[in-house]
Amino acid sequence: MHTFSNSTGSHTVALPQYLDAHDLASLLGVTPATIVRRARLAPWTLPPRAYLGPNFPLRWRRADVLRWLSDQSAT
Repeated sequence: MHTFSNSTGSHTVALPQYLDAHDLASLLGVTPATIVRRARLAPWTLPPRAYLGPNFPLRWRRADVLRWLSDQSAT
């Protein structure tokens, strides 16, 4: 279980090993459409993406997301 704070408040969630756009959007307090748009137009504003194959939907590794969130809160 991990506790996160975003614009909608603080909440505790169990994260899967790979997060999809809905999972990441929930953590960041934005919509899934925003995640998809940022992944396409401004990928540097998101955690590093997990490339699981050329036709696989967007995914992020849980460990990478947690590290990125920690780095973001430290700056």
